[in-house]
Amino acid sequence: MKDSPIRVISISHCPSLATFDAAVRLATKENVLFYGFLKSGQAFRYISNQPIINENADNIFKVSEARNISFLVDDSRYQSKLEMINDIQNSNYDIVVINPLFHIQTQFSAKEVDSRRYKKNGARRLIIAMQNVAEAFQSHYYWHPEWTKQRPDWMVRFSFNSENAYITRYWTSEWQKIISDYTKSILNSHYDGIFFTGIENHRYFETQTPLE
Repeated sequence: MKDSPIRVISISHCPSLATFDAAVRLATKENVLFYGFLKSGQAFRYISNQPIINENADNIFKVSEARNISFLVDDSRYQSKLEMINDIQNSNYDIVVINPLFHIQTQFSAKEVDSRRYKKNGARRLIIAMQNVAEAFQSHYYWHPEWTKQRPDWMVRFSFNSENAYITRYWTSEWQKIISDYTKSILNSHYDGIFFTGIENHRYFETQTPLE
């Protein structure tokens, strides 16, 4: 793993401080970007309260150069975009992964994304958007009100991870058009990359039609 050309990211829910410290040591040894937490209620938010592992003042232009990472995809504690932007600006993380929809509804503009591109110490960082490519969310801008009563054929069942999302037949042209437009809007907003989620949903379909 240490010599792999692909940078690995580890997200760990650690049951104790001792296991957290052990996970940090292993991640550092293997050159893995580590994001860990002790309490699930504190995960993926409170960026200013998260300890930075391997903090540095280097400019970061690609993932392979990063030494630390934070996931700030739960923005429920912020009353405004500005409050969230200020919190990120006051941190020194090399990479910050965020939900591109503030409060799961309003997109960040390119200017708002650019305003978070520098760490508190003045060095450049990467701002990456998180996007689920296999689940449709009722709260997202592309949702049609009539879908609440009559779901499209490509919308299969409730998500296993979210109360307001549905697993999609991600290979259908209708869903691919929606998710493609969403991806374009993210790229047009000047993010440095996209962290895709939902890709594990292929396992659900494999249980319905096992592969030989």
